[in-house]
Amino acid sequence: MFGLTSPLAGYRYRVGVDRSIGADNYYSLTADYRKYFWMKPISLAVRFTGITRFEKEVNSVFPYYVGNMGFVRGMDPFCLPRSLMTCNWILINCWVPRWRFAGFEIRLPFTGPKQLALIGSNFLLTDLAFFVDAGIAFDEFKHFKEGELVYAIQRDDNGNVILDNNGNALYAYQNLKPALAKSIGFALRVNLFGALILEPHFARQLDSRGKWTFGLNLVPGW
Repeated sequence: MFGLTSPLAGYRYRVGVDRSIGADNYYSLTADYRKYFWMKPISLAVRFTGITRFEKEVNSVFPYYVGNMGFVRGMDPFCLPRSLMTCNWILINCWVPRWRFAGFEIRLPFTGPKQLALIGSNFLLTDLAFFVDAGIAFDEFKHFKEGELVYAIQRDDNGNVILDNNGNALYAYQNLKPALAKSIGFALRVNLFGALILEPHFARQLDSRGKWTFGLNLVPGW
């Protein structure tokens, strides 16, 4: 059962196996499950998604990004937390061929039909949502145990870049394991006459140095 900007009740699932043939030949496996609990006037939504791409050469085609619209919100590279901020963190934890995502939302029809929304309106259709997003991405399954050697910027205990005598950033090889990206926030989804869903939102990375950032998605609620 769909609401004003997103599903309110029911469930859906999808399992897919894809084969790509061309300059790069590979298989990909997709598993996605979503469940919605209608508890008037709010709805609880949960989601679990996993994508694994089996390539002969890692990242031989354009990789996935866990911060894409509809996934982990608040993934602005300039606002990443200190514990995750190394030179190549985005490359080894975001732009990769395998990732897992989980999401939770509390949804409230805000303005719209009186029988559904908190505030009655004949033309302004909106939902309020509180969300928790989490995702992890990786190149190889063995990296969870062994880590991955990357050439990255060096930082001190406070997260500041370490500089040499000439003021240049110091680089060194580090053995890094995939890190979980997670955020919380709230959003206002707006239905523009059934043609487009706008989702302005504020999200905060769950880290000691995480801060609130503003974002705008152009997708309906999952």
